[in-house]
Amino acid sequence: MNTFRALCLQLVILASAGACLAQSPAKHPKISSAILDALRPGHLQADSNQSRAPDRSLDLTEQGLQVYIQMVEVSEATLADLRGLGVTVEIADPALRLVQARVPPGQLETVADLPGVTFVRLPDYGTPNR
Repeated sequence: MNTFRALCLQLVILASAGACLAQSPAKHPKISSAILDALRPGHLQADSNQSRAPDRSLDLTEQGLQVYIQMVEVSEATLADLRGLGVTVEIADPALRLVQARVPPGQLETVADLPGVTFVRLPDYGTPNR
């Protein structure tokens, strides 16, 4: 997929996710502020009404936003709950009680509302020196 098409796709996905999250008036206590800030509708528009590029720290594809889901426990049952909500589980680490997954942006709050989920945040990958 060419770069322009990928950028357009990210903008469309971010805009629709922002519209979904804009409906709830208060910050969800189990979703990172960084996620909510990046997906809010105004984030895509600068004050001059020119489009900004999506945040490069967001890894957003057709399968969803890549996130870490911190859980009370990681088991087949809790992973099945996530998959039932359309989550694509990439890595599950029961020892760390952590799941790396792709979540459709419109499902972030539903995932966070699961009783076994303690927090949803962006991955904290290092950045290379330049």
